[in-house]
Amino acid sequence: MLIFDWDIHHGNGTQQIFENDPNVLYMSIHRYDHGNFFPRSKDADYDVVGEGLGKGFNVNIPWNKQGMGDMEYVMAMQNVVMPIAYEFNPQLVIVSAGFDAAIGDQLGGCKVSPEAYGHFTHWLSSLANGKIILVLEGGYNVNSISHAMTLCSKALLGDPLPMLNVPSRFNGINRSALESIQNVVKVQKEFWKSLKFDKKLPDFDFNENKITEEIVKKFEDLKMEVVDTNVSGSSKNSNESVPGPSTSSAQTSNQINEVKKQTLTDFLSDNLEALNNEEMFAIVPLKSCPHLSLLNPEKDPEGKN
Repeated sequence: MLIFDWDIHHGNGTQQIFENDPNVLYMSIHRYDHGNFFPRSKDADYDVVGEGLGKGFNVNIPWNKQGMGDMEYVMAMQNVVMPIAYEFNPQLVIVSAGFDAAIGDQLGGCKVSPEAYGHFTHWLSSLANGKIILVLEGGYNVNSISHAMTLCSKALLGDPLPMLNVPSRFNGINRSALESIQNVVKVQKEFWKSLKFDKKLPDFDFNENKITEEIVKKFEDLKMEVVDTNVSGSSKNSNESVPGPSTSSAQTSNQINEVKKQTLTDFLSDNLEALNNEEMFAIVPLKSCPHLSLLNPEKDPEGKN
């Protein structure tokens, strides 16, 4: 079971009940303010991950400032909540649906729109075959609660939702929120494979003013090919070279005869270490469609191939 708590306050009671239970994943997005926001407990910080068998099944996403809005919450949902939730694969989702982080709630001090709450509900509905329960926990602005719950109800009914609009004064993700999410990922990736794919890409010195024919040519010359060392030596000579930029038509002709395309098996063998380290993964397609026998071609529109 997944319990997701988007109430502005940390659910310390829920966390303590299930902190040793690996069958219940508890995740909470809440204001923390470095331990100064109610309930003022250090248990609400990002480094509290559960106890015993339940270690790793407690995920806290603490905001250390007020004013977090749709973009910060969407970032937390897409980078932490949903990846972990999909990997956990719950049979039931329960949402502690307090709306005191909504726009207009003075106590919560955040700016989550009703539309965003609707989209959060829609995303969570993709889990557990749609078995999701929203448990109201209130808020401190009746209008905010009413509008937010209306959009959540629309999501539960499968109605189309309004698009999320980026505020005209949006100047990027709040730095404090970004720091909080980075801290959460750093701690939780020890327990969840879905958070391990944050490898730093190779540095590439790219300058728009240096786009020259030489750079373009280097990219065009990249090939997924390897030299076939088993080819008989009768066609080789001391002047041959490995695949790369061609300098003559004769050299190009020799290379075509001496190289072979790299197969999927070769590629996987060359990258076996990366696969074992979970830095990459491979998808091997099936030879035939397992659902082909379920089709009824006689019912297809006339003339369709």
